Amino acid sequence: MDCLRFHDNHNHELLSQLEIDTIASNRGFSDEQEQAVKLLRDAGLRVPDIHAVLSKQFDKVTWLQKDIHNLIQKMFPGDAEHDAENLLVILRDKKDIDPDFRCDFCLDDYNRLEHLFWMFGESRRPYLRFSDALIFDATNRTNRYKMPLAIFCAVNNHGQTQPIAGGLLRNETREAYRWLFKVSLKAVDGRQPGSMLTDQDHWMSQALEEAMPLTKNAFCIWHIAQKFPQHFRSAMGSAERYQKFVSAFYKVYNVEAAEDFSLHWADFLQEFNMQENQHLSQLYRFKEQIMPCFLRDHFFANMTTTQRSESINALMNKFLSNRMDLVTFITEFENCVTERSKHEVRQYSFVIFSY
Repeated sequence: MDCLRFHDNHNHELLSQLEIDTIASNRGFSDEQEQAVKLLRDAGLRVPDIHAVLSKQFDKVTWLQKDIHNLIQKMFPGDAEHDAENLLVILRDKKDIDPDFRCDFCLDDYNRLEHLFWMFGESRRPYLRFSDALIFDATNRTNRYKMPLAIFCAVNNHGQTQPIAGGLLRNETREAYRWLFKVSLKAVDGRQPGSMLTDQDHWMSQALEEAMPLTKNAFCIWHIAQKFPQHFRSAMGSAERYQKFVSAFYKVYNVEAAEDFSLHWADFLQEFNMQENQHLSQLYRFKEQIMPCFLRDHFFANMTTTQRSESINALMNKFLSNRMDLVTFITEFENCVTERSKHEVRQYSFVIFSY
């Protein structure tokens, strides 16, 4: 393709030199500046104080407090012995940088980290907009210590799944979940979500009811269906019959009218001779928290689909791994939140300019 004509006139104002200097790719540290950061950190100064000192020491300072924070994490990687201690220092610094950042934790009788909750400022603001319906997923073990990762997610106005907050729990008890739900409410000034989709966990469900009595709890069909092979594959006898069983289940799952559900369920059990099966009996007992026909009066932002939960797990697996220490883990979780926020901005910009 040949260039017939070239116009060197810009249709927008050019960036000023200050704006150019503050572009992320131009906010690097010289060796002298890195050494100064290390000395000040060793002396016990926090990130805002380090930024203030260096702003006076060097003439042209273009990096931000978050750049200092990231540099410190690179200089002082967490070790297994002091991992939790280093993490709490990092989180304290984040609070200095971002006044909307929320964090809470509790220690056990031996002064060891037991539970942790965090919510970044860029997540807290969307919560106030999209908290009508949330997903709570605590099935990941993406850290070195195999601590359950609990993720609060919302669906934004573009239909995208957006991480809102996270937590690490030492154990999965009613007390642990209740602690997490209560501190998450404190982080958003007590604003309870309208509905929340969770795993089918007895302690989790009880804790949610105690901490957030105004929130409608429903169980995620994706997590339920993940356990189908271990519960029903051998009982069906063959792969073909098992696939027929799964298809029949989803047919009943998608029954439109609540008053017709019990009749269709009974026919389903009879077809596969599963009237005495404990797992199916449990599903029927919790039908009003699982089956869409019983949830139509509550808003779930289309979160009850299996694709929504799959997207959450794919998103977490993209950024997190089970080899991460706690400091790296929190950093990557923040990267995940930031990436999702940038994606929303790009989507919004596309809609605006396309219009």
